[in-house]
Amino acid sequence: MESFVHTGTFLLLVITQVSLTVAQEDTGPSCMDNNIIHANQAVWKPEPCNICVCDNGHILCDKMDCEMLDCPDAEIPPGDCCPVCPHSGPASKFSVGILSLLC
Repeated sequence: MESFVHTGTFLLLVITQVSLTVAQEDTGPSCMDNNIIHANQAVWKPEPCNICVCDNGHILCDKMDCEMLDCPDAEIPPGDCCPVCPHSGPASKFSVGILSLLC
């Protein structure tokens, strides 16, 4: 539960910071990750279960946590982070504090 809150706080800060940056049209220093340049305040997923943000030239990353499923035969689709129940549909949700986002 603690990691849900931690990740939720991180994502809430990312969303708030990106919103403020867009409103102010601030262009700070970019970030380079694996030879890819990301603009200031850009958000990307370098791996299925990681999310990163460029914050004034500094890369901040955090792991996503998936919700617990009730089905015994849950599978993780290729390229996704969170498992899905085979009969629940194509997308699974992961929970982050009070947020619920699609993987």
